[in-house]
Order: sequence, then structure tokens, then C-alpha cells
Amino acid sequence: EFSPYMTESRSIGEREPDGAVYTYGKLDMPVLSARDYVHKAYLDRDATKDKEGVFQTHWFAVPDKTPVRDNVIRLKISEGTWKVTPKAGGKSHAITTFAADPAGSIPSGLANRQNARGCWDMFRNIEKEARRRAKERAPAGGPRPVARLRRAARA
Repeated sequence: EFSPYMTESRSIGEREPDGAVYTYGKLDMPVLSARDYVHKAYLDRDATKDKEGVFQTHWFAVPDKTPVRDNVIRLKISEGTWKVTPKAGGKSHAITTFAADPAGSIPSGLANRQNARGCWDMFRNIEKEARRRAKERAPAGGPRPVARLRRAARA
């Protein structure tokens, strides 16, 4: 609901013995043909159970896990990490790394710029969703528990 251009997102099958889950995502972006991906994702640190409250995950593409769909370009290279560490005052420090080849005939410079912009849009949308959820949970007139996002560096 809050991811830019994401039109489909779901888990595939049951959790693996190693703790991984397979996920499917489909992106419908302006001008470009639809793209999809299948990831094998791991929850490395669960913020609700981690003694420091850290959330950390990593994933990588498994393009042959499901059949390719008609009129959709399957990403074969897609991997990354997220690490979110709580900071004082209800703030967090988030680091993400990722590499993705959007496939098709997209110049690499354009793809890199769009990936960086998409990442920043994703952080903004996650912040917006976190604020919405915090507002739902907070008592009327209570403090605002989610700090504003600051851009520390350009990708």
C-alpha cells in the first residue's frame, strides 16, 4: 500500500527450515514495462526480540522460483540489506544497501538514478506509514512518536 509502484506483494509458501521466506513483488512503473522479482529473504535481527531493538534483514533474487509471467520482465539480479537501529528520542538510524539490474533496455546511468530516487521514496513512504500507524495507536492528544526523516547522504 505504501511502496512506490508496487502493485503486488506476497509471500510464497511456508517459512524455510533456515528461517527464510520467499517473497514475490510486481512493479508497474510509468513508461517502463512491468517488472517482477522473487526474493529469498532472511530476518537477521527482529527488533521485537533483539536486546538492542535492532531490525536487520537481507535478501537475494531467486528468479527461477516461480514461472515468469507474460508481459512482465523478471529481475534476475536483486539483492540487499536493511538495518534499522533505534536512537535516543524515539528516532532511528537506517542503512540500506541494494543492487538491482532492472533488465530490459534501460541505460545503466538512468537505472542507477531511478534506484536511488526509488530508495529515498521508499524511506519517505515508510515514514509516512509509520506515522499513520503510530497515530492510530496513540491516545488522542498524545506525543508524536515518529521523528521526521532526514536525508544523511545521497545514493
